[in-house]
Amino acid sequence: MVPLAARRALGAGAGTICDQSPGYPFHGPCAEFTLTKRGATERLAPNHGYTFAHTFPANDLARPIDLTLGDAVAAQIGKDSSGASFPQFTGFGTTLLYVVSYAPRTTEAFALHGAIKIVLHGPASFAGRTCVLAGLLGRTWLKAPIRPTVSGNTLTFVEGLRGEASIARGKQYTAFACR
Repeated sequence: MVPLAARRALGAGAGTICDQSPGYPFHGPCAEFTLTKRGATERLAPNHGYTFAHTFPANDLARPIDLTLGDAVAAQIGKDSSGASFPQFTGFGTTLLYVVSYAPRTTEAFALHGAIKIVLHGPASFAGRTCVLAGLLGRTWLKAPIRPTVSGNTLTFVEGLRGEASIARGKQYTAFACR
């Protein structure tokens, strides 16, 4: 794995991490960013009419963490290195978008000084629909206990105002679904 700073210096293109093993390659928009004590916001380019943004607040990280985010619709997700298909989220209505996050270092735990915010803009209104966010643990999807605020074509998930957070090494998968 080439460190983020070195890839930038070499002019490596977007999508390099999202397509790497282990895990499932995502062939949608991909962007790299660095999470510092001041926090960070990352936005991904539109994909099938959906735009994804993730905001970390200020925190007490001991050192910056390089992260990569990518998103994909089901047809944009490849098989893993063993040839296994991605386990689609089927536990709640229609799955709109999947997101992969990747951290190349060891797991980091830290305190947050505000809320984590996830925003999904869609091509049509979500009004009147119930939506969820789910995370993949092994091959099992677990629905998150947070519900979004729905405003037209925007879902906003806010997770906790203060508290502990952690970023696990490797790829983490999230699904957004509505019914």
